[in-house]
Amino acid sequence: TIEGDEFLMGSIIGLTREDILQLKHSSEQKSEITIRNSDCSFILSGYASDIRRILEEAKKEGALSVKELRVTVPYHSCFLTEAARLFEQKVHEMKFNETKTPIISLIDQKMLQEESSLKAELIRNIFLPLNWIKTQIHLQQLGVTAFIECGPNKSLVKNSRFLPGNAVFLAANNAEKLMAF
Repeated sequence: TIEGDEFLMGSIIGLTREDILQLKHSSEQKSEITIRNSDCSFILSGYASDIRRILEEAKKEGALSVKELRVTVPYHSCFLTEAARLFEQKVHEMKFNETKTPIISLIDQKMLQEESSLKAELIRNIFLPLNWIKTQIHLQQLGVTAFIECGPNKSLVKNSRFLPGNAVFLAANNAEKLMAF
């Protein structure tokens, strides 16, 4: 259980994975890199005090942007392994339809269509790290040329500037650009 513990997620832009791992190990932080958005954009999950310390050290190291995310659950990390087991029981009670269009895993870039693989992915997503950039590159290799960001902000559209290829990334709230596309 994670009750009683204070958790946090934070973002670091402008340092490499190796830089961040060095910051983590130098102070023995209890945290994980949980999302890789690009070679220099990462999300971390862990104990709030540890994340704050890493973010502060990242600033000192020259990170371009360091931010605490307004999230108090350490998503995509080992801290939620037990919660995932409890969630798994609920997920298996649910009915999922097989998809006509495959869903690509942000964890390992596998194609998912069957009910069992969709359920497994939903559960794994809670406690395993995600690799956004690797997934985007994989989708482009499959021939996808346009992406619409449906999240709460345009951060993934911004991350797309660091991707190889010619894919177009649009924010869902930008109706003018979507209509022109």
